[in-house]
Amino acid sequence: MDKIKVAAYMRFGKSEDANTIDYEKINREVYAKLCEKRGMELVDTYCDYGYSTAKKRLGFIKMMEDSKTGKFQRVIVKSTTKLNDNIKEFIQTVQELKKNGVSVWLAKYDCLAEELLEELKPLIEKITKKQ
Repeated sequence: MDKIKVAAYMRFGKSEDANTIDYEKINREVYAKLCEKRGMELVDTYCDYGYSTAKKRLGFIKMMEDSKTGKFQRVIVKSTTKLNDNIKEFIQTVQELKKNGVSVWLAKYDCLAEELLEELKPLIEKITKKQ
């Protein structure tokens, strides 16, 4: 059986500190071990630094483009806020990736985003109706 190919997405706050590169390296190693432990293969990583909308994050944009090519079947990200800052954008990103045959694994919660969103669907619908 072929291993699921995984891409990791990381976003770090703005930092003048040289340690940012160490965080990137450490996260790559952690994600690679998590993937290996679960029988998956980490094939690429995408990183952004600083705070900005998804439209301005080059690593995010490249990851979304690559998701259309079949390069990977899953994206691993620490939490929802690392992928998008608000829940509406997060849901849109998960849906777009799903159209491309890519699932999103939230490492912090050890679950697939699609499963989490399905559980939260009634609450999300209730919230969006009030807005």
